Amino acid sequence: MKSDGMGKPILITFVLAIAIYVIGFTWIQHRRESKGPWVVEFRTDPDGTPQLVISQETLNIQNQTITFSDQQLTEKNLSQIVRFDGPTTNAPFGEIVFQDPTFLPGTVAFNFWSHGVEFMPRTMIINKEEVHWNTRTNIVLSGEGKFERRPVKKPKFL
Repeated sequence: MKSDGMGKPILITFVLAIAIYVIGFTWIQHRRESKGPWVVEFRTDPDGTPQLVISQETLNIQNQTITFSDQQLTEKNLSQIVRFDGPTTNAPFGEIVFQDPTFLPGTVAFNFWSHGVEFMPRTMIINKEEVHWNTRTNIVLSGEGKFERRPVKKPKFL
């Protein structure tokens, strides 16, 4: 009995679909990661004063520092580097409030002792005020911040 010849077109279609998927996935993944992540060094001085050192190579942001002068941590001379290239839930100090690493460097928002600090490619936001990158390389935060954490309300079910 003669074959109806459907095997070859199905195989070609399948191979073509796999090739398009692999090329598309590779291209999108490259676009996601090409600019690199935020690199933040969480450190404390010998007195325990916390400080952030922010870098992002592609955006030419290097050693932008934020010091929390009113705070003292028990751990002295801390130096821990965190790369925000994927979902990160813990930081050496402070609280990660929001992170979007879909297309790097993405956006990362923190709460440090009621000081809201957010890193975005275009600008940095500190206590709800825009601070352009590299305009002030050493930022000192003291006093009360403007960040309010509202407790999450539990939904009421009927």
